[in-house]
Amino acid sequence: KPRLYRGRCQHNSLLDDTLRRFRDAKADIMALIDDQEGLTDSVRRSISRYVERFYDDIDTPRQVERRLIKKCV
Repeated sequence: KPRLYRGRCQHNSLLDDTLRRFRDAKADIMALIDDQEGLTDSVRRSISRYVERFYDDIDTPRQVERRLIKKCV
């Protein structure tokens, strides 16, 4: 399922710091997925792939521009 960003354009000046905070928290977020009880292996892999794609997007300047900056409201 594709992500759809609908952040407020007036907050774009905060985007770099926000993305840095997500990058800094990546290991903790992935650990939460790995350690979450009650998930099947299939669901755990699906969630991990979804989150990894998010990180791929925020680590690619072109994707940040295309998917975040240009999609704000």
